[in-house]
Amino acid sequence: MRGIRKTIGNLVIFALALTALTSCEELSQDVSQVTVKVPMDRIVFSPLNTRDVKGVDQVGYYQKEINFDADSLLEANGMKFLETAELKNLFLGVLEPADQSLAFLSSARVSISRFEDFHHELVVAETESYNVSENEIKFMIHEVDVRSYLKSDVFYVRVYCDLNNSTQIEETTTLYVDGTLRVVME
Repeated sequence: MRGIRKTIGNLVIFALALTALTSCEELSQDVSQVTVKVPMDRIVFSPLNTRDVKGVDQVGYYQKEINFDADSLLEANGMKFLETAELKNLFLGVLEPADQSLAFLSSARVSISRFEDFHHELVVAETESYNVSENEIKFMIHEVDVRSYLKSDVFYVRVYCDLNNSTQIEETTTLYVDGTLRVVME
């Protein structure tokens, strides 16, 4: 009798596990994950001697208004709503002059806001230590869901560049910001 109960119990557990796995498989068919390319944008620094800038830590920043059409993205993928959205990677690098390093920066960070004046902002990425002789930095991405920003009609992105007080910018320097966004939809 015990053997029959144990066998029936194992069959019930096996059937429940099989049902759960089947449900998960069906659920995964209703979920789509896409990688969205962040449009590359430029930041221009004019020549300046950072040693002459006293008492100001964040000399340079760049701000852009972003219009993201979440409805079109959902429609194109046959989905109904955004489940999550987060930065996958983000880079800051030198476009011109080609031989310019990022030694004039001590750090950088990227924030987003629904408000143009950034009175409420969310830091989504920042630099860690990096080789100042390099001409590209990969930001450390904060694990934050930016879905609510993408669902807005408009939001703003700001890149803060903290300048190194011991290094001069000798000529106009053009930087770029580039990256990708991972979006999960249902």
